[in-house]
Amino acid sequence: MDRMYGGSNADSLRPGAGIDDEHEHELLEIAAARALDKHRVFRRRLSLAAAAGMILVTGLVVHFVTVGVVGDFVADALYAVMVYLMLSFVFVRRPSWQVAIVAIVVCVGIELFQLSGVPADLAEVFPPARLVLGTTFTPVDLVAYVFGVVVAAAVNTWRRLD
Repeated sequence: MDRMYGGSNADSLRPGAGIDDEHEHELLEIAAARALDKHRVFRRRLSLAAAAGMILVTGLVVHFVTVGVVGDFVADALYAVMVYLMLSFVFVRRPSWQVAIVAIVVCVGIELFQLSGVPADLAEVFPPARLVLGTTFTPVDLVAYVFGVVVAAAVNTWRRLD
């Protein structure tokens, strides 16, 4: 009498055939889910990097072409959006609101760092540091940072539905 437990006759020649077949299927499903997750993370990071690049170019254009309070506000908001996108790239699996909190803390920290005078000194030695760290503290910049991060997080949440 030939009994089969979840396999073909060829499978029945294996020791313990049919016993762990369900477990093997679960492992295959887990492996497939992990591969799909890695692919999604790669695509998401690619999208975030592309968006950060576009925001960087847009922010530099706004910074160098516009003059006045509105131009400064928009450039600072775009700076905050770029910080948010960079943090989203690193913490790709975190919810948008968590990344937003960290982005606001980073932006506020950089703005408060300007009170020390160190960024201004760095900008004299290495002029591109002026674009990253700024040189003078302006309270309106804090509002622009919060605005930029909140808008970026809202768009990200809407697109990703986390």
